[in-house]
Order: sequence, then C-alpha cells, then structure tokens
Amino acid sequence: LTLATSGVGMAALGATRGWVGATAAVNVMDGAIAPVLIAHATLAQETIPDAVYGQVFSISWVAAGGVLPLGSLLAGLLGARIGTHWTMALFGAFTLLGAVLSLGWLRGVRVGRASDDRA
Repeated sequence: LTLATSGVGMAALGATRGWVGATAAVNVMDGAIAPVLIAHATLAQETIPDAVYGQVFSISWVAAGGVLPLGSLLAGLLGARIGTHWTMALFGAFTLLGAVLSLGWLRGVRVGRASDDRA
C-alpha cells in the first residue's frame, strides 16, 4: 500500500504544474516512506537470525543506497530527453506496477521468528 501511495504521489507530481499541487504530491510521496522503513526494520528483526542480522541489514542499506544514484542518473537523463513531468509520471507508473507485482509475492510471505535463541 505504501509503495502504491508513493507511486500515486510521483504520478501526481508529474501531472501538476503549480507549486501547491507539487507540494501536496511530494507530501504524499514522503508520507509513504516512513511506514516502509518501519516495516523493513520490523520484518528484518523478525526474520533474520541475530548472528547475521548486522551483516544482512548493512548489505540491505548499502544496496539501497547504491541504487539511488543510478535512479537519479536515469531520471536526469530521461528528464532531459522527455521532460521532468513525463519522467515523474513514468517513474510513478513503474512504482505502481512494482506495488501490484509484489502483491503476489507478499501473499506467500509468513512473518515469524527466525530462531528461538533470541535473548
């Protein structure tokens, strides 16, 4: 749901032309980020054994941080080619598509303790 909300915010940002609409769209996008971070941390704590938690969590953050500049580069190149409004609308559509496609995968995920040896 939060991924879909972020996609809607991005698409709305691409469709808006004034600062009021852009501010509202950015607030919708940013409002979706906090629940994702909380869910990510909670899911990691519940499913990753304590012995490897630090390594897995750090790799996850490095991977996410490493992809961010690539997305920014792609957005800049695409924005110069087709315009910033179309680029944001396209990225919003891709984000919504990702949310829809992940629903099938999420149905099979069961959250529970990875091990009983937690203190």
